[in-house]
Formats: sequence, C-alpha cells, structure tokens
Amino acid sequence: MHHVYPGTTNDLRTFEHTLRQLYDRFGLRDIVIIRDRGMHSAKIIKLLEERFEFR
Repeated sequence: MHHVYPGTTNDLRTFEHTLRQLYDRFGLRDIVIIRDRGMHSAKIIKLLEERFEFR
C-alpha cells in the first residue's frame, strides 16, 4: 500500500486514513505501529484508543 499526501497535511489525518485502509481494505487487526517523534501526541493516542483496538 502506498499513499502520497501533500506536505501540509496533518499527521493525524494521514495516520487515521492509513489505519482505516489497513482495517477496512485488508482486514488487518494486529498491526505494529512505529512512530517518529512527530507522531507522538495525545491526539494520536486518543485516536488509537477510541477508533481502533489499541493495546
């Protein structure tokens, strides 16, 4: 899977879109996520906890 987003797109939006694709399109549930410092935020954690089965 490959996506190119405009450079001004917020990480939260691209991250959610990509995870939704993995869940819906491919049926994946056990996903290992490796984030860089720019992706470490309370909003990302909240998104994972509320909309995905984050452990």
